[in-house]
Amino acid sequence: MYHGLFSDKQTLPVQSSGIYAVVHLHEPATIKGVFTGQGLPFVKQPVVYDDGETIQRTLTTNNGNWEILVPKNKNIFIYPEAACVGQNHSIVFNAVNETNHVGTKNFDIPELKQIKVKGKFKDCNAQSLSNGFIKIQNGPKTEYIYIPETDFEWQIPLCVAGPLSFGSAGINGEKMSDIRFQTNTAEMGNIFLCQGLENQYISLRTPGGNTMYSGDISVTDQNGIYKIHFKSTAQEFLLTFKNNEQSGLLAPSEGNILWKDTGFISKGIEINCPTSNTCGFEEILVLSYQKNGWIKGSFKGNFWAKTLQPLTAKNQQIEADFFVKL
Repeated sequence: MYHGLFSDKQTLPVQSSGIYAVVHLHEPATIKGVFTGQGLPFVKQPVVYDDGETIQRTLTTNNGNWEILVPKNKNIFIYPEAACVGQNHSIVFNAVNETNHVGTKNFDIPELKQIKVKGKFKDCNAQSLSNGFIKIQNGPKTEYIYIPETDFEWQIPLCVAGPLSFGSAGINGEKMSDIRFQTNTAEMGNIFLCQGLENQYISLRTPGGNTMYSGDISVTDQNGIYKIHFKSTAQEFLLTFKNNEQSGLLAPSEGNILWKDTGFISKGIEINCPTSNTCGFEEILVLSYQKNGWIKGSFKGNFWAKTLQPLTAKNQQIEADFFVKL
């Protein structure tokens, strides 16, 4: 490897073929600050440094902090790359010669929308995960935001460039398909991050244990009556509810359930309430509804249930989440 110092216009002999880099050395200074939009931190947003010759980028932290190493004695423009902010809102530095902390710069721009993202990270056993990533598809842009919390509720300023959809990912590459919300609030509920989990799933939890079904789940819409059905050799689950193509709380009296699993927590379980309007539902919630697309929701209730081994029957509290596609 050859390296050495040489001055401008000096001829440098090339000893062999390969890749060569010519580097201009400058004494550095540091510029740092905080960017917010409508009082909220810019989360993982690009910050642009431009000195007329070089453009470089860094990302803000979850708290909106940023820091850039720049050459001294240069005139510099620094600004968020967000589409509705951009270069018109640059911070200008003339002949930087020392470290500068510019404090907090808030951009109160009408095009910035406050997006609220709320949810809980879970593994396949419905146990809490301490962190995860939220994916935001903002028009043509895709952004991943690291969330170092199990139960989170974040407000994020975004220049909305088109329809927003939200997905998730785990630190080991687990992913959930994108879903859309009809407002600027993404209530994602329980977010299950599991390796190998099919896109569709049903998670069922009782005080004694839990299970998850995935893969071949059928969903039908018969004049506003939705049926979510999973069936295998030893397991069957059917949830029926009425919905008029929207998200929100549904009438508990309009829900029905059938669940049979001969191997559930080694004892088996059976709930058979396919037609009654008093099955025991306490809440049925559709978090996201997309016509001819994904439905994400949950329910909970106190249901009359049989244990198959030994054969007994009593009321059982059950909570569930479903993520299925029409």
